[in-house]
Amino acid sequence: MARESRGTTNPDAYDLYLKGQYFWSMRGAPNLLKAPDYFQRAVKADPNFARAVSRMAMTYSVMPGYMPDPKDSIAPRAIETARRALAMDSTMVSAHLAMAQGLATRNQSEAAESLYFAALKLEPDNATAHQWHATNLRALARLDE
Repeated sequence: MARESRGTTNPDAYDLYLKGQYFWSMRGAPNLLKAPDYFQRAVKADPNFARAVSRMAMTYSVMPGYMPDPKDSIAPRAIETARRALAMDSTMVSAHLAMAQGLATRNQSEAAESLYFAALKLEPDNATAHQWHATNLRALARLDE
């Protein structure tokens, strides 16, 4: 079972990451709008902090569910940020999920499917991967799966 490492030795970057993670976990539009700033600041403190980039992508990927009509502007940001995270570390489960969710939000469910599979291959017990993959299968009208 793969687990994402702490990802940095910089305590300031990690502290900023944890603050971003707190707001991401709290959900709701006001919190989701705060989270990317902390992740960006974490990356500024440690430019190689792939986990912070990946979580920023995850934040963008869930925003459309909490805000009125941001799909057209936020989903591309989720996809691009996830690409950046995957370029830094291709084993980042959250980056695969963020890109998949961004694609699914843009009605590209078939393209998203391979990314959900990649996430599940890296971490077979990841509940979010299973949930989002199931939602994607529903969008593809493949309910038996």
